[in-house]
Amino acid sequence: MELNQDGNSSWAILFEKRSDEIFQLCKNSLDKNTFLPREKDGKNFLQKALEANESDWFQELMPLVNKESLFNLNEDGKSILHIAAAYSEEEIVERILEAKPELLNHVSKNKYSPLHTFCEYDQAKICKLVNKKFPNVDWDTKDTDGNSCLHYAVENDATQAIEFLISEKVDCTLLNNEGDSAFAIAVREKNHHSYKLIKTYLIEEILFKKESNPPLAENWIQFGKSQNIFKPEDLAQLKIL
Repeated sequence: MELNQDGNSSWAILFEKRSDEIFQLCKNSLDKNTFLPREKDGKNFLQKALEANESDWFQELMPLVNKESLFNLNEDGKSILHIAAAYSEEEIVERILEAKPELLNHVSKNKYSPLHTFCEYDQAKICKLVNKKFPNVDWDTKDTDGNSCLHYAVENDATQAIEFLISEKVDCTLLNNEGDSAFAIAVREKNHHSYKLIKTYLIEEILFKKESNPPLAENWIQFGKSQNIFKPEDLAQLKIL
């Protein structure tokens, strides 16, 4: 597939016409193991197909394209896995990871990980899929602004992702570079359900750690007090009145 003088492929017309018939003609012209080049906007056709919600086109092209086409990065340094996490279903993410598992570890210019994307877009099913295939994934990973997966999930009120992260025992006391915890973001964004989920998680963890790790429990209690999380009834439950 060649690019024209404008830096785009001749396939660009597909996104104007949205014609499956024209797509089939284009697809049939491809040789197996075709490399899809990076176009002027920094994306290749596979990335554009996902962004245009043409997942069927993506699926049909996958057996024909060179796997290196999956490693094209856009101008922000994001890979096709970032895009799939935001726009696509579990099946497409799984197919990308089977072809290029190393994309899971690729971060954008600001260290924005595909894990952040999964949580930002409330893709709990994909989170579980990734966790099953890659059990050593670090769900506490931060971007350059210090935001963790939980920060992204809470900011977007992604409650299913939050429930998943809680099940993975993420650290809800992490602060970003602005000094904000997930709790502070939930309050600012008025995401009450998200706030309740992580508050319940914090209290349950403190109660558990008071027996197994009292110093850690005390640290979390002090964190809760500094964040103005605890109400009188919470303090009574924690027996720290």
